[in-house]
Amino acid sequence: SADKAQKKNLKLNFCISSTGEALFFFDPNGKLIDKLSAGRMRSGQSYGRDGSDNRFYYAEPTPGAQNGKGYEGITQLPAFSVTPGIYDNAVTVAITAGEGETIRYTTDCTTPNASSEVYSGELSISKNSVIRAAAFRDGYLSGDVATATYLFRSDGVNHALPVVTLVTDPDNLWNSKTGIYATGDQFDPDAASYADTLKSATYYQAKFATEEQVDTIWEKPAAFSLFDDNGKQVFTQNVGIRIAGSFGRGRAQKGFNVIARKEYGKGSMEYPFFENRPYTEYKAVVLRAGAQDQNRSKIRDELASGLLEGTDINILYQAYRPTVLYLNGEYWGVYFMKEKRNRFFVAQHEGTDDNVNLDIIRSAGKGSVYYGSNAEWQEFMTWLNGTGNDLSSASNYAYAEERVDLDSFMDYMICEIYSANSDVWNIQYYKIKGGKWKWIYYDFCWSFGASENRTNHQTLSIRRLSSKPCSDLFNALLKNSDWRDRFCRRFAELLNTIYAPETVLAKIDELYAQVEPEVAREREKFNGETWLGVKQHNEVRGTYEGFIKQVQIMREFASGRPESLKQQIQKEFGLSDSYMQEVFG
Repeated sequence: SADKAQKKNLKLNFCISSTGEALFFFDPNGKLIDKLSAGRMRSGQSYGRDGSDNRFYYAEPTPGAQNGKGYEGITQLPAFSVTPGIYDNAVTVAITAGEGETIRYTTDCTTPNASSEVYSGELSISKNSVIRAAAFRDGYLSGDVATATYLFRSDGVNHALPVVTLVTDPDNLWNSKTGIYATGDQFDPDAASYADTLKSATYYQAKFATEEQVDTIWEKPAAFSLFDDNGKQVFTQNVGIRIAGSFGRGRAQKGFNVIARKEYGKGSMEYPFFENRPYTEYKAVVLRAGAQDQNRSKIRDELASGLLEGTDINILYQAYRPTVLYLNGEYWGVYFMKEKRNRFFVAQHEGTDDNVNLDIIRSAGKGSVYYGSNAEWQEFMTWLNGTGNDLSSASNYAYAEERVDLDSFMDYMICEIYSANSDVWNIQYYKIKGGKWKWIYYDFCWSFGASENRTNHQTLSIRRLSSKPCSDLFNALLKNSDWRDRFCRRFAELLNTIYAPETVLAKIDELYAQVEPEVAREREKFNGETWLGVKQHNEVRGTYEGFIKQVQIMREFASGRPESLKQQIQKEFGLSDSYMQEVFG
């Protein structure tokens, strides 16, 4: 029975700290029955008795069964005498661990094991190198792996941007069947379409995997570190990494999701990664290399979100900071570190500790679930599309306004329309417990002049087509004359402020200055006819000259977009010249 099962495997509603904690057991009368002082443990390990009063660590819990082989303790995390970072001259590094422990290390990024080289004295390092070390001792469980990346200006490390490093066992990246970065044995660069080429690659198989397979196969353990502007390591942590994005995975320079989990050491990353955010703790961050814009301008996504910083825009968008990545000690180009869009991101920005009881939907129309449930959204949409629920009615509008933050939706549509984002299916909206539906603004690979017609892209009329996500809500709201008037006035306000040509041009110039020094080196490495000896699809190729051309397209877009939009708005809504003069000037 369920009661018997519960009694067999008792569970308590609290956890003990992985850094060590004491437990005390009392009877109902308050008499101390037993106590246990557990030391530092790794996720998945346990601590207990061997059948007598001897206490040991165990490699894994065995609820309902006798404890297995016990270990006296867990070895210490090795420490490096020289802080990892960027140096001018050679460094001499000593590695230390606990008394009686043997340190074993590797220099090829593989995970140290009991057969790895024994550390016997200081290491002299003068070129870009990765040192990974772990401590071993008979009768002890081995603790975490310590990882250090040492980079040298004399070995090509000369960047104006901060540096991030990722280190993982090479097999995690390149194994032909399970490597998250591998093209694999079935890769076909000459497939009928770019989508078919992607489907043939090992790195794309996670898109077809179950959630369990993604967790167990397509997420890999890694060490993640950040060096500051002076080249000193200011943050490091063992994490999990996944390849990020969808069609952007086809680029040789791929994005990464970096995720904190207790099984790697800590369940969050405690560091203020973004100066324009008040947060000091993150569950995950993204290292974005431009996705489908990687081989074109590379900066469209950051331009879209960067223009919203410091404004009263009522939508969520990701903070970013430009960095240069070194993957397993090798130069890997410019990556924008960004907040990761997930339930933790939503809760953090909404100022709630409840990151469980919320709903996130990834696209309208079908309203597929990203997290939680789409039941409330579907219920609202059924009502909206029902007979007699025209939002020009004050009572119907009030009903909608109780459930949807209509100002958030307004800002979202204005920003999408201005930017001429033709990838309309990348849309997310969310609802926290007791709140209203609000929108998340992201993914601008196909914006700011990237699509056909460029400056004159007819985004307003396109977003009203019945086939486009959220068009039903958009069109319903436009039937309400007050909402439509506020929409136009808000559009005019933003065209004169955050989307004024001089403002957008200044942001383009800022982003250009950050990435331009790296683009030639990056394109030479990643965007040629072949990469690592494998032919690349034409879709992913790129040149420095192509980058310059794309930035110029964006500048032309910034200069001409406001006037084009005014014409679109007047035509679409049949507005008079006097109204246009009053509202848009």
